[in-house]
Amino acid sequence: MTENKIWPSFNHVIEAISRCDVILRCKDKLFVGLYYNYAFHEFPVVVCRGVWNFNYFLMKVAEMMGIPCVDNQLLTRELYEELKEGDSIGFKFCMAIAEIYSNWRLNPLRKKMEEPDFYEQLNNDALADIYILEKKIIKKVERRYFKNIDNCNPLYEGDVFKYFEEKLGKLAEEEKVNFRSVHNAEKKIDEYYLDIFFEKYNMDFWQTIFVSAGDKKIYIGSKNFFRCFDFSKADAAFGFVKIIVEAWKGELWNKVQKFIEEFEINPRLYDIAQNTIKTMVEMNYSRNGYEYGFDFIKTFATIYLKKSKSPGMYKVLITYNEFLRHPEVFKNLIKAPRKINKWNFCCREVKYNQKKLDQKFKS
Repeated sequence: MTENKIWPSFNHVIEAISRCDVILRCKDKLFVGLYYNYAFHEFPVVVCRGVWNFNYFLMKVAEMMGIPCVDNQLLTRELYEELKEGDSIGFKFCMAIAEIYSNWRLNPLRKKMEEPDFYEQLNNDALADIYILEKKIIKKVERRYFKNIDNCNPLYEGDVFKYFEEKLGKLAEEEKVNFRSVHNAEKKIDEYYLDIFFEKYNMDFWQTIFVSAGDKKIYIGSKNFFRCFDFSKADAAFGFVKIIVEAWKGELWNKVQKFIEEFEINPRLYDIAQNTIKTMVEMNYSRNGYEYGFDFIKTFATIYLKKSKSPGMYKVLITYNEFLRHPEVFKNLIKAPRKINKWNFCCREVKYNQKKLDQKFKS
């Protein structure tokens, strides 16, 4: 089917936008996204910048992600013209950016001092894992949809605006998802927003659909994907929206419930599991010669293993509850690593990376 060829680069930009602390804008012409981690950077760095005709869509996606978008034409233009992705803002822009961070309460030092408690960290890590899960599921349904779609479908020749207003409203009603629409007369764009909020776990999934009269395009996206269709492919565009909603209500929701149940753990059991894992990999090094590294978050333990003189290494991921259920299985695995492909306990061979083994010194 005919699609706008730039969509893969948009996926990259949307992913970069999701990492921003703040986005500076010069109307819809330019934007610059900044990120600051005081532990690694002296000043904030540029993680994305844009000068496309689609900035309006991208900024709407940023707003849906909860990322502050600040209009400052002069500063944005200067940053855009003088810096590229990965550059630090340096002393020249330090005061102006510091004021923006302060006004928007984006102080990384304060965030560090206000360290979340165990359950907040657990919730944050669980949400991050679930949104990664969403991305995987969306990619899978995308591949299946565009592989099986009938390229010989007749071109759509009706009123695309009316078509989407009616179709999306009906879809939202049938699937019981939230739906709202906005008509932007200035830009000749109809904006549609679909989202589903799982109150029990305080999480939501959403997508935006823009029907643009100016270029006769349909833009569909979220924090995980971007697709662009010609008006003539309105049926295919709506079909894509529909399979995403069905994935939310079906496979994703079922797996979310499994994730949440598997991640539920109290601080005492978490400490027991983490300390036992550390002891096991340390003893395994002494007895079996597997050098190790580990990385712990509140949902998964990640362990790296390397046998002396072996060119590669193994990466093991395991949830703490799975470890507590089957410590002997984990113990036997690190003695003789092999491929395992369970979602809550997996092992695979990866490219050698000394930094992963050095992580144990930071824990």
